[in-house]
Amino acid sequence: MMDNHNIATANKVYEACNVLSEEKNNWSRYDVRDYVGGGSIEIIDLLINSWRKIQPLKEKAPTTSDEFLVNIVKGIEEKYNKLSKEMNDSVNSHKIIFEETTAQYSTQLESIKTESQNKENKLISLTRNYQEIDSKFSQQSNELAEKNQKIDEISEENKKLKSQLTKLMEERTIARNNYKHEIEQLQQQQLQQAQVIYDKHQVALKSQKIKMSDLHCQTTQRLKKQVSYLVTEQVALEKNHRIDKQKLCEQQESLIQHLNSKHEKEINNQKEELDNQREDSEKRMMVMLDQEREENQSMSEMYQADNDKQQEENLSLQQLLTANNKKMDILQKQMNKHKNLFLDEQKQKNELMNELTQIKTELSSAEMGLQSLLSKEMILGELKESMHQLRADLAEAS
Repeated sequence: MMDNHNIATANKVYEACNVLSEEKNNWSRYDVRDYVGGGSIEIIDLLINSWRKIQPLKEKAPTTSDEFLVNIVKGIEEKYNKLSKEMNDSVNSHKIIFEETTAQYSTQLESIKTESQNKENKLISLTRNYQEIDSKFSQQSNELAEKNQKIDEISEENKKLKSQLTKLMEERTIARNNYKHEIEQLQQQQLQQAQVIYDKHQVALKSQKIKMSDLHCQTTQRLKKQVSYLVTEQVALEKNHRIDKQKLCEQQESLIQHLNSKHEKEINNQKEELDNQREDSEKRMMVMLDQEREENQSMSEMYQADNDKQQEENLSLQQLLTANNKKMDILQKQMNKHKNLFLDEQKQKNELMNELTQIKTELSSAEMGLQSLLSKEMILGELKESMHQLRADLAEAS
């Protein structure tokens, strides 16, 4: 039994392929097996092939995981296998129909050949017995007219078959053009959808930037207004304080002897109140500044998060566009391949049509020979009757 660490998993084989491709140019599946530490050669070959298939996608989308790229490649291969299977089924069905028709025509030809051979044998025997009455075949002109009429009928049938063939060719070209038009419409729709999504995200990002800038301007203006208001309030308080102080000084000068102690107490109280008011206003202003700072910080974080999210969405859209371009290239290759298959099938069909025309010409010649044999049999029957009549007349005369 092999250790679990020596099993050739997909991640280990991909890692080994990446390391070996960076270290040296020429490496084999045995190098990968030595790097992994064991595993089946067949499994390692399959994983190396899948790694090579996803390398073009990996160069354009290096951040995408290998498993996701492998799934994309598998999906494309499944679609390609499905389309190739459908084409093979249609080709096989056409082959079966052609074989059935050729078998039917071959049986008819064999039966006609046997009948013609029998009739030729009869004709040979009759010609040997009745060589003396070859001069009495005066109806050859009528036979020639009938043959010409039959030739005209056969030519009309051939024209009908040619018109049917042209109709089939036109229907095939229309179907091919419709298929190509549908593929082009699908590609255009995918590109338009991706472009619309990208434009929507760009518009949303621009609107969010505008909103954030407007909000930032509003908050800064509001903060400036609040700061100016607090400054004006502080200036007014200081002015009032100076006015009160001057009044107290005047009162002190007039009543310094009587109200010295009382005025000192009042001044101290007023100073304490002013200090408290100043401290309260400063605290209020600091709290408001802290709130504005927190709001600005939260708004900047939200803006940064939205920007990161938008960048991730743009990256995913770019990856989706590259994947769609890859799919479009693969579909174009498949369409070219199907076009080549269609041309090969058309060539085979033309060859089969040539064979059918050759068979029809052989059939027409066989029918003409048969008609000539039938007319000759009728003439021979009339001659027999005339011979019997002559013999009866001779017998009566004797």
